Amino acid sequence: VKRSLNLRDSRSGDKVLPLLTRLVPPLKQALMSKDKEVVKGAFRAIQALSNSIKSHLNPHLKLILAPFSKWLNNATTKDLVQSTLHVLEENGHKEAYQQIKKKIPTYTSICG
Repeated sequence: VKRSLNLRDSRSGDKVLPLLTRLVPPLKQALMSKDKEVVKGAFRAIQALSNSIKSHLNPHLKLILAPFSKWLNNATTKDLVQSTLHVLEENGHKEAYQQIKKKIPTYTSICG
């Protein structure tokens, strides 16, 4: 019997951390898909992951931020990309903001 991991569960972070290095490559691959629904799902998953493990995602941001720019310029995904960046910054604080700014120079902080 397969069990899924509910990232909205407050205890999920402890379960996700050991799997993080295995979760990041498929997320990056999904962000590079040509299928917008796959990409949207990846952004929602990144938001849930960030909300679950907070700043523990920071060391992996370099790997997943690269495809964001492509989708930031797309009218159907722009809002989702922006909200994902905001979630990453909110949960990852200054370190996440600095990494976001390196990959997306036009990004404006929500944390002021």
